Amino acid sequence: MNSTERTAYVVQFLQHEVSKLHTRETCWHQSGVGGLLALLRANLSESKSWNSSYVSGGPYTFNATGNLFTVDLATKHFDVNTVDQDTFITLTYVHALCMIIAFFLVYPIILLMESSTVLCDLINKPVAKHTVRKWESVLRAFVFTPLVIAGLVAGIIAMGSSDHFRTEHGVIGLVTVVFAGFASLLYFFDFFFGSRMARTIMGMRWRQNLKYFDMFVCQVILMLSGFVLTDGFDDLSVMGLCYI
Repeated sequence: MNSTERTAYVVQFLQHEVSKLHTRETCWHQSGVGGLLALLRANLSESKSWNSSYVSGGPYTFNATGNLFTVDLATKHFDVNTVDQDTFITLTYVHALCMIIAFFLVYPIILLMESSTVLCDLINKPVAKHTVRKWESVLRAFVFTPLVIAGLVAGIIAMGSSDHFRTEHGVIGLVTVVFAGFASLLYFFDFFFGSRMARTIMGMRWRQNLKYFDMFVCQVILMLSGFVLTDGFDDLSVMGLCYI
């Protein structure tokens, strides 16, 4: 087998193996490029045609699962959509960490604080209610929003030259972020203009309807967040060649 045929064979083999990845459950036992190399070695060992030229003949570039991969079997490194392995892993960790903290830690705390304002009304503690709303505003404006923006930017950069928001995780994630932004807008609208609306009967009705709609949006965000998390780890496994 000459070098051209050898390169074509390796590219086709790598493309086939990566294309079979869909979720973390479909990952091979050894992560990263090392796992691909082990599969290639095992495949060629059956026909007794394995030699070191398959490793040194790279790097190999191919398209699979909608991504452009460049795999170097010698160094066991890869690029995905023109983003090198170390940068991709760093960006995905930043993306995942920011989004998990934002939607699974900070946002539930915000909802608990929002519910506690109702308790303040029941126990007739308006001062406590004012304090709770102040800290809720701080969390929304200076913790939740920056985390979401940082996570979104890191995720977009990690996609590299690939089409953005093309996967289920990307689409549902974008919808979740839009709903989260809309929920924050509703909150701050009520925060700044709620007292004015409460001066009239019509304004009070509108304010009550906004609160009901805000409750609906919050439920949607909580529901979508769970789907986005699991889909996200599946996408990371595919793009990261089971490294993550």
